[in-house]
Amino acid sequence: MEAQNLELTPEVREMPDTLTPYDQLEQDEQIQLVHRLVNELPERQRTIMQLRDVEGKSYKEIADILQITEEQVKITLFRARQKIKQRYTEIEDYGL
Repeated sequence: MEAQNLELTPEVREMPDTLTPYDQLEQDEQIQLVHRLVNELPERQRTIMQLRDVEGKSYKEIADILQITEEQVKITLFRARQKIKQRYTEIEDYGL
């Protein structure tokens, strides 16, 4: 599965229209950065994030689809989220 299929959550789509053009540009850049970071993840991490965070599948459903244990799903998802958070922070703080 390709990470480009990610959809924005309703919370992100329903941001107030009171954003200034600068704030809107900054928000768009942040969203693009997160998409880029997701695309840089190893395939299994991307797939699990897609199934869990976008498609809303349960850990059990993901484990069945990928033929791995639920524990492996949880660990892989945790690592993927941590990696995105770490890289996002590095880029935002240091421009790396």
